[in-house]
Amino acid sequence: MDSKSELARHTARVRELVARGGTRKLRPEEKLALESQGNSCGPEGWDRCLEVQEDFSPRNVRGCVFLGRNVVGKFDESAMVGAHALPAGLYHSTLRDCYVADNARISHCELVQETFVGKSAMIAHCGVVTRERRAAASTKEGLGSTFGNGVVLPVVIGTGGRDVAIYAEMDIEEACAVACKREDATLQTQHAQIVSQYVDAIRLAWNVVDDNASVDSCAYIADVFVGAFAQVSGSHVVNATILSSEEEPTSVRAGADVRDSILQWSVSVDSQSVVHKAFMCVHSHAERHGKLLESILGPFSGVAEGEISESLVGPFVGFHHQALLIASYWPSGKGNVGYGANVGSNHTGKAPDQELWHGEGVFYGLGCCIKFPSDFSHAPYTLVATGVTTLPQRLTMPFSLISSPQGAGHGLSPAINQVFPGWALSQNMYAIMRNEFKYEDRAKRAKRVRIRYRVLRPQIIAMMRAARDELRAAGGKDIYTDRDIAGLGKNYMTESARREAIEAYTHFMCFFAAREVFERACQSGVSLDDIEASLTQSAEGSYAEVEPTMDYVDTGTRLEALSDPSRAQEVWKLAATVLQLEGSDVGLDADKIQSVLGWYREALCELSEKVATSKQKDEQRGKRIIPGYMAAHGSVDVDDKVVRRLREMVARDCRLIDDLVAALPKL
Repeated sequence: MDSKSELARHTARVRELVARGGTRKLRPEEKLALESQGNSCGPEGWDRCLEVQEDFSPRNVRGCVFLGRNVVGKFDESAMVGAHALPAGLYHSTLRDCYVADNARISHCELVQETFVGKSAMIAHCGVVTRERRAAASTKEGLGSTFGNGVVLPVVIGTGGRDVAIYAEMDIEEACAVACKREDATLQTQHAQIVSQYVDAIRLAWNVVDDNASVDSCAYIADVFVGAFAQVSGSHVVNATILSSEEEPTSVRAGADVRDSILQWSVSVDSQSVVHKAFMCVHSHAERHGKLLESILGPFSGVAEGEISESLVGPFVGFHHQALLIASYWPSGKGNVGYGANVGSNHTGKAPDQELWHGEGVFYGLGCCIKFPSDFSHAPYTLVATGVTTLPQRLTMPFSLISSPQGAGHGLSPAINQVFPGWALSQNMYAIMRNEFKYEDRAKRAKRVRIRYRVLRPQIIAMMRAARDELRAAGGKDIYTDRDIAGLGKNYMTESARREAIEAYTHFMCFFAAREVFERACQSGVSLDDIEASLTQSAEGSYAEVEPTMDYVDTGTRLEALSDPSRAQEVWKLAATVLQLEGSDVGLDADKIQSVLGWYREALCELSEKVATSKQKDEQRGKRIIPGYMAAHGSVDVDDKVVRRLREMVARDCRLIDDLVAALPKL
């Protein structure tokens, strides 16, 4: 078993401490003191029911019943436990076969059974804390609890086919690989072996409430590992691992129901949420009656009020209202599911065996309905407008808007929607920049994952270029469908939308490349002459050799992938190639760094104004409709955080560009 496994180390420590037991039996005077304080033991007698550490004192043990074999540490007079600083000790509870470490607290519990309670941990006002999976059989499965590890989740396809067996320290990209690469027999075998070895390593015949953890006001708790500093309050938890630490505490509160699940560090399950057969990655959450069923939820994603079922959801997915997301594969996340959205047409009337592949950053608007099967993986940051019903399709146009038909029907079926490729780049850059700033800020909180927060990056650029070239190859018509351009999916597009998309894709491809030049020029010790020379030397002359291939398991969270030193050189080669092949179309000389920096300066200023203008449209409309709108909303130019932050960034970068250009010889 991997020595880096935190859970394996913790369970090994528990196993060792329990096997070691107490250091001595009770002394006669201690037995008398315990009985005088309302304590009693089972028919086995005190010598069998209770072993203690050498410096044990019975002073803080009152009103308890000890059954089976229990081991108890010491309780310092001054030791206080939990958020409310209650005295350590054992009070008015029944304990059977428990190990209670120093300065823990068990109080007013009907039964605490086969449970390890760590130092300064607390179990209070609970009904039954027990184990359902007891060592009563000769089979391996009967030898202890596995705390939800090894549970198999039928993600993406409800009838099976992309099942993922989970274990506590699995990352989201491993889960994606197992679900996606079913044809890779070696990978599938390796994952099965990892899970099997992990389950064997962490299997215990005890519940664990680890050091400084708190379990209170719970009617029923069984087969749980509650990590250090975790809080479980007023909830029902069965067969679950709750990973936690002092810096990244996890909480399960307010009537939550967690079963057959794994919760990683800094997870929150709250407000009567239901988490069944689920895997919650670091910093994810469920709240306000949200349901997470047979699903994997990525870092910083959450569900509230609605239901996520049989899905694999990547990082930063917002799901704040009553809606449905089912049978979905969404590895790169960063999208949103609006109120009333039915992203769940996985049942054909024959079997619930259809699936949906999402693109990064896709936004599902209010009340939309997405029919399966569909593939939006090559259409990142697409917006499905309010009330739209989409047909089964494969869309490969990034940054699109899918809306109900506007204008005449063009002789097409009314079920065919209208698509505007590249629309978010030309008309809704405010949303793109807001998302990028949001991801950047939240990524700073991540300790165990590193979030790739930039929207314009090589993989997205490759999709934009492919879409742009497909649009360029068409022409000469007023209306286009998938018969003319396959990447349009089951939608139609106008000629004006085609031309605008080509322009937007080309412009922002060059924006990405010029930004790479600028950022390299800002690095200390880098010669501007060397950068200029590299622009031609690094360009490959074609995209085939420099564009990354589509990786259907890339979530942008794996630390080793994001820190790969070869990645920077690959990005630079792509940037140089984009400038060489596209620069003339946007009016820059790719061989001259001064030209590239000057163009980038103009593009930054244009971006800043475009973002402000995009938001000002909302302001102007609101002023026409809502009395006193400005008093409540404030001015975009003064009060909008995205506009203000972008303008500050652009002003800073423009000053840097001016300094760089001033240091160059005049053209």
